[in-house]
Amino acid sequence: MKKILLLLLICFAQNLFAQEVFNYDDFRYTIKRNNTITITGYNGYSSSVNIPSVIEGKPVTTIGDEAFFHCDSLTSITIPDSVISIGERAFRFCDSLTNIKISENNETFTVIDNILYNKKEKMLHTCFSKKTNVVIPNGILEINNSAFSDCDSLTRIIIPDSVTTIGHSAFICCDSLTRITIPDSVTTIGNYAFSGCRSLKSIIIPNSVTTIGEGAFYRCWSLKSITIPDSVTTIGEDAFYDCNSLTSITIPNSVTTIEYGAFSGCSSLTSIIIPDSVTTIGSEAFYGCSSLTSITIPDSVTTIGDYAFRGCESLIIQCNPGSYAEKYCKKNNIKCLITPDGFWGIIKKKIYKIKIYFVR
Repeated sequence: MKKILLLLLICFAQNLFAQEVFNYDDFRYTIKRNNTITITGYNGYSSSVNIPSVIEGKPVTTIGDEAFFHCDSLTSITIPDSVISIGERAFRFCDSLTNIKISENNETFTVIDNILYNKKEKMLHTCFSKKTNVVIPNGILEINNSAFSDCDSLTRIIIPDSVTTIGHSAFICCDSLTRITIPDSVTTIGNYAFSGCRSLKSIIIPNSVTTIGEGAFYRCWSLKSITIPDSVTTIGEDAFYDCNSLTSITIPNSVTTIEYGAFSGCSSLTSIIIPDSVTTIGSEAFYGCSSLTSITIPDSVTTIGDYAFRGCESLIIQCNPGSYAEKYCKKNNIKCLITPDGFWGIIKKKIYKIKIYFVR
């Protein structure tokens, strides 16, 4: 009953705050409480579009999220001085859009080499045309969410030392991007930032990065190796999901958590060492790593999620006697190689006998 009441309240709230959508020529728009206009969609098929600065006596200040989504015929657009906000993915899949016009009098936005920048926030907002090489000017602090999404001709980009944040899905599905160097200034790589970059073979992540977001390298099928810097504390959910060419990865001592599905589907990964800093290995973290034969799990690990190693048929987990990892192996029928007192203890004490559990 409580759930039903909650759903009713949510529906009521959505209806209460829903904005009525109006039409003006080929544009759809809403009116904000401050009596300004947000363009929410475009129904026309013109190749050249001029966004009005005023509709029904009210200033047009915002182009909403996905407002021109998939306008295939659009080649040129003029944005008026009144616009001070442009939403995410506003021009996504406008594959023919190559000419963006913004007056120099616009206080918020400017266009340089067919790339839209937010002057006030010092942000690269959107890359429009099918560019192959991009040099971001120095002074830009942020690459916006979805800024280069589906720029499938992009092969090379230079990011200046001023950039601190690479937004969510910033380079998603940049199919031709093979290599990228992230400067020392960057601290955050957003969720799905490089997801679907199928040709990406190498990437340098600097020590300045503290956060690698969820699905950051999701399905980067050509990525063969990567070194995570010792500034990162968490490897996010699905961070390297289905990176099926990844053969090796170094996890630094700074990492405490490997989240859900972080390396799921990395079918070429053969061995991995979990450092003493890690306490948690999430559910399905190494699910489907079919080539994984060896993984060392330290005593520091006190939580291993469900199906963390499912589909790793050749895997033998190395751990110490009495550890959480040993108990996990017994409970989940995983082959377990026990090294009393740790590897160095064996060498020092000249103990060469080890126990191998084949739990069925």
